[in-house]
Amino acid sequence: MLFHILTRIKSQPWACTPEVMETIMSIATRENMSPEAVAKEMGRPLRNSYDVELRGNVAILPVQGPLIRYATMFSQISGATSYDMLAQDFDRALNDPNVSAILLNIDSPGGEANGVSEFADQIYQARGTKPIVAYVGGMGCSAAYWIASAADEVIASDTAILGSIGTIMSVTDTKEKDAKAGVKTYTIVSSQSPHKAVDASTEDGQNRLQAMVDSLSDVFIAKVAQYRGVDAETVMENFGQGDVRVGQAAVTAGLADRVGSFEAVLAEMQNPAERTAPTQIAAAGGAEINASEETTMNKDEVAEKFPEVAAAFRKEGEATGVTAERARIKGILASEQAEGRTELANHLAFDTDTTAEASVALLSKSAKATAQAPAKVDALAAAMASVDNPKVGADTDKGEDTVEAAVARSAKLGASMGIN
Repeated sequence: MLFHILTRIKSQPWACTPEVMETIMSIATRENMSPEAVAKEMGRPLRNSYDVELRGNVAILPVQGPLIRYATMFSQISGATSYDMLAQDFDRALNDPNVSAILLNIDSPGGEANGVSEFADQIYQARGTKPIVAYVGGMGCSAAYWIASAADEVIASDTAILGSIGTIMSVTDTKEKDAKAGVKTYTIVSSQSPHKAVDASTEDGQNRLQAMVDSLSDVFIAKVAQYRGVDAETVMENFGQGDVRVGQAAVTAGLADRVGSFEAVLAEMQNPAERTAPTQIAAAGGAEINASEETTMNKDEVAEKFPEVAAAFRKEGEATGVTAERARIKGILASEQAEGRTELANHLAFDTDTTAEASVALLSKSAKATAQAPAKVDALAAAMASVDNPKVGADTDKGEDTVEAAVARSAKLGASMGIN
């Protein structure tokens, strides 16, 4: 069992803080440690539950302790969380009709690189289905931050630690110890695969391991950039370069969206109509709001306290409404089903609020208008056509269009219409 755990730890790149990497390696290399002793060392309970907590209509997923790909005995005794169990819990919450929002409760130093990208992508691709918020109450480092960044919004406590973006790999050289113990190890590698075995004690071996770790970090950085809506250069320049940021500093750097408390965030998610996000207000001109303040104002309070912001929201809403209405009208009148049904199409487009889809469906079930005979020529139009048009132009001294001429034309028009 110990050999299996140690082999896995030493052979896998990890996305975690260096301190946690040292602790994991230290525990894994000790002999004759009971599960209770390991749990005490890690500061975690012996058993770790993966059950989703449902508070009201919000599902809370704990992302806590070291993170690993699969649940094992080691994960149970060390308080670790596995990506495969998180993925199952997340999928269950996403498809549960009783769950309206998902809250990732994160307090983790990170963990194994293997598996984190898949789970983070699962979160990112679920955006828009239900609100997904990541709350970092303690640590949201490395792989844990990778997961947090995939949510719709990242909220941190004022003492939370976020960042540590990058990967790390620990290789232990036991040659001297083995030599003293009289242990000799022979590694035979196929001649077709000279690079299969890596000797970390050589420059070439270190370079190859470095390239692998760098490649994983490139993926890490690219994913965080995608999730946070920035470019990779911004992540590399502003997100700590492997260092961490605390609370408001993490918000300022762009790692998180705002500072808040867990219960306040949960209350907002349970009552979304009562919440106006500070980022929305700041974007509309209300930058005077401190991002660290809890903001739970309804629309009337926003309008009273921030009239310019409310006006901006109204303007944006009106513009959106106009665009949507134009699209609705065009969708009706430009449809194939409107051909031959012009009167009904115009009625649906301009006199009702029926959606374009419903209108098109109604048109398709309606009979087309039959061809009509040419309308009778209007008597007034015919009479007007028989009269010469007056000459309109610059005034002249010749009086070409006198009052007498106008009266004569009027008499002619009246006679043609049967007026005496």
